[in-house]
Amino acid sequence: LNPDLAAVQVALGKVHLAKGNTEVAHSALQKAIAIDSNDPESNRAIAGMYARLGRIDDAEAAFRKAIALDPENLMSLDAYAHFLSDQGRLDEAAKQWRNALALAPDHYAVLVNMGAVYSDNGQIGESIAMLERAIEIRPNYMAYVNLGSQYDRISRYPAAVAALDKALALDDTDWLAWVNLAFVYSYMNGMDQKTLRTFEHAIQLAEEARKKNPRDAYVHSDLALYYVSTGEHELATQRLETALVLAPDSADVAATATVVNESMGQREQAIHWAKTALRLGYPMRRLKANRLLSELMLDPGMQ
Repeated sequence: LNPDLAAVQVALGKVHLAKGNTEVAHSALQKAIAIDSNDPESNRAIAGMYARLGRIDDAEAAFRKAIALDPENLMSLDAYAHFLSDQGRLDEAAKQWRNALALAPDHYAVLVNMGAVYSDNGQIGESIAMLERAIEIRPNYMAYVNLGSQYDRISRYPAAVAALDKALALDDTDWLAWVNLAFVYSYMNGMDQKTLRTFEHAIQLAEEARKKNPRDAYVHSDLALYYVSTGEHELATQRLETALVLAPDSADVAATATVVNESMGQREQAIHWAKTALRLGYPMRRLKANRLLSELMLDPGMQ
């Protein structure tokens, strides 16, 4: 009804981004900035777009401008903190989330994100405490998923299963909890059949999402990991190749390529993709923390 409003173009950009139409989304967000360069939401939205395109300096400048225009906007503080976390700048990310908590001490989503920062720093106890506090304020899917992951990391598998079951009680349509549950089962004795069934269900949900959004590189990337975990190497290779075409400069996709190739016994390719992921900004600590890459980390080619 009115394409000359910045808010309209921002909304359009978000819709196209959700559908995986990155180029069209970028165009809409550029129009939003052209209409009103001092709109905080437009600057925050295009900052996220720049980050996704690997234009890190442009993304940082847009995030900083969005916050300067509206310093008490929780969404901007949270988005900028996520960006900093993705760059491995955890101390700076934590500072932004603390700023958000100063404005809203009981904001459960920010508490969940702080739990993720502690997790990335290897502070598992602190992460668990933060996530439990978030759950006390509002039981929510992501807090339970992350809590399950923390229990998994310290080998408290029954507690991890219990947390993930609570996540699924809130939302059983997202494959993230299902696949995390499958990995937990894979580390428990006598759970081979349950592991396979849970992976298969996660794959079914992710495949449905892929059919709806065939240009979403991250769905293809996730599926590559799930297929290789169930021994479906051909399908894993297909999904990974698509992900790499759709997002050739994504550090996350390169990291998944590392795991997929290592799981298929292709060590040379795994090292190549590990180096690519690191070059694109993927944190070394995340590679080291991945159980599936423990042997790769010992390879002289990774030193």
